[in-house]
Amino acid sequence: MAKKKSDQRDKSILSKRKIELYSKNAEIIKYWRRNPVIACEDILGIKLMDAQKYILIESWTKPYVVWCCSRNFGKSFLGAILMILKFLLYENQQIYIISSVGSQAQETFMKIEKIAQNRIDSVKSLKKVFAEEVVKSGVNKEGFTHNPASFNVKSYNGSEIHTLNGNPDNNRSMQLHVVCSAS
Repeated sequence: MAKKKSDQRDKSILSKRKIELYSKNAEIIKYWRRNPVIACEDILGIKLMDAQKYILIESWTKPYVVWCCSRNFGKSFLGAILMILKFLLYENQQIYIISSVGSQAQETFMKIEKIAQNRIDSVKSLKKVFAEEVVKSGVNKEGFTHNPASFNVKSYNGSEIHTLNGNPDNNRSMQLHVVCSAS
């Protein structure tokens, strides 16, 4: 008798409709993970130039990447997009923006924050998905912290973006998933 009640409770936790919805969501996330340019358009509302699309696609799964682009190409903006997509699409990512000068790492972090807050004048189609995934509190209504030691933001999926405001050589023992050098 006790076994039968337990089985009935287990079945009522998730309805068939909820299971189908979660399954469809998982398929969409897998699709975006395979197609970061489409994820950029669907999730963030940002349409990239062809060269930016190529760089994003080629950088998406590589363990080490160096971008050699001209001045005003949009390297910081594209780097911010790469970090945001990794932050949103993968759980428990530890993403660090490093620079030998802390202000450069902070500047890149501020680009990420501007994208979340829809404050990029040149992109009129920004969506609010990113801002809705950022963990907020009563004290921190935006979810972005600006501690002089390290700026950071956290998502509901456990991913985090931090700045290392100082010499990157002093931070050798950290387990990092994505590292972006701001220079």
